[in-house]
Amino acid sequence: MSSPRYRYSALPEGCIRLLRLLPSEHKDAPIRCQLSVCSILASTRTSHPYEALSYVWGPPTPKRTIYLNGYEHPVGANLHVALLRLRDPFVDRVIWADAICIDQENAEERAAQVQSMVTIYFKAMRVLIWLGEEQDNSTGKQALRVIYRAADGTSSSDMPKGPTHRDHDSVWNLINCQWFKRVWVLQEAAAAQNVLVMYGDAETDGHTFCAGLWSLKDMYIHQPDLLAIIRSSIYLIRRMFLKAQCLAAPQSNFSLGIQTLGELVDMFHSRQATDPRDKVYAMLGMSSDREHLSRFEPDYTVAWKDLLKRLTHHLVSDKADVETWDGEELSVIRCAGHIVGEVSAVLGVRAKDGKQQIDVLLRKHNPRIDVKDRQFAQWTVQPFAKPIRPRDLICVLEGSSSLAIVRAPRQKSDYLDVIALSVTPADTLGTANTLGSATWRETTATGRRERLLLVWDWDAINPDFHTLCDGFSSFMRQRLKVRLADDLRAHLDRLVQTADVQYALEDWENWRATGETQNVLMGYACPFRKKNIYKFSRRNFKRCTEPMRNFSSVK
Repeated sequence: MSSPRYRYSALPEGCIRLLRLLPSEHKDAPIRCQLSVCSILASTRTSHPYEALSYVWGPPTPKRTIYLNGYEHPVGANLHVALLRLRDPFVDRVIWADAICIDQENAEERAAQVQSMVTIYFKAMRVLIWLGEEQDNSTGKQALRVIYRAADGTSSSDMPKGPTHRDHDSVWNLINCQWFKRVWVLQEAAAAQNVLVMYGDAETDGHTFCAGLWSLKDMYIHQPDLLAIIRSSIYLIRRMFLKAQCLAAPQSNFSLGIQTLGELVDMFHSRQATDPRDKVYAMLGMSSDREHLSRFEPDYTVAWKDLLKRLTHHLVSDKADVETWDGEELSVIRCAGHIVGEVSAVLGVRAKDGKQQIDVLLRKHNPRIDVKDRQFAQWTVQPFAKPIRPRDLICVLEGSSSLAIVRAPRQKSDYLDVIALSVTPADTLGTANTLGSATWRETTATGRRERLLLVWDWDAINPDFHTLCDGFSSFMRQRLKVRLADDLRAHLDRLVQTADVQYALEDWENWRATGETQNVLMGYACPFRKKNIYKFSRRNFKRCTEPMRNFSSVK
């Protein structure tokens, strides 16, 4: 006969629950724990004798059973294995694990505790990074042994290149762990004052782990997505050695102040989360502008589409027309702006902070200036979830305090793909060449603004969706199952959208093929039944289509 299920009691304000993992000399004995309530959040001490567990929840099924205060409680398989690994034969161990210490069925408590998670991890005497169970009994020890040798500088000549070698395979299995791909672990690693990395039965300290893993970057340097994930994790863990000296007595609304919310979202929106809202909420504890983000405080009653729309307006402008959908991690943005530059080359990544250097071609002020008045600069920017490529475009969006980087699809289209919306570059060649905030506001005021249609897609699986779709309307039909009516209004919408984007690109590149826009219009001649519509010059066409713009549904 099974025991009754554990039931949570109300959690007082300023308190958290801590899990006391009871010892057992028998490895297969049931896991027995005790939950207690502690007012750690209100404490003025910078650390307390408990360990915070950073791990991946894993699939919701199958469930395992542990005993809390004598009552049954279901947990995920990965957490169950971690608790077995952490249990000592003789001594109690005090741990904080979110799946157990937070009542996951209480949305109000969950939201309140999520706001305090950065404080919980910061005040822990140590953060335990659980990468998961090793594939065999020796994989974890072998991988960490290779990483240790790399950190010590003794493995450069010993490390073989063959993908079948045991050393290579063991490290490859480690860096492909799900822990590196989840969004919440970023904050957990960044808040840690002390880190212990655990992989199966093997373990090592955070400093050695980061140094060795970075020394082995040649192993995965040809996979930019994986390299970006590893690099960001290493950077955040390394910061722990400086935080303890500059941050003291954090409270429940404490933030690490790493970068702004927009910059963090641009960097990490491709990370995985069971609840997409956590892709925003997990960034708050690291944001440097948290005092201005009251409307983004965790609230799990807010629909995902509303939260994403709120975020997009925050990063672009409240003047922008934004569309979002539940179940889709993308925003469609209609706003005014223009192109002020282009990425001419992507140089590399700085080892000390993981930031990347790019060469850019800029317009000094007015977008209508002569080519001779353009200038080159070298920028240092934060790494983005979508890698930057040469020929990516730098845009000023009306109402935004930052720059945006967008990409024109390979085919003629009626939209631009957003790479990043919060770009705040640092000039590595001197301040004279920096396109600062004052300069781009002047550019916005003096230059001709174009009406742009931007698609900000967070899909990490297929970021280059434009290679599969012929323009935004086809993309909408394919991805969102939206069927546009085959009527005059729909064709007018698409015609005006395509013309706007093509004119914006023409402003920057001064298209060499004078018939490019005419070819775009020829595709719409049949729906409009105007034989001479494509004979207009580009300048006259834009003037003549103003009545169409007023008729169309494009805002």
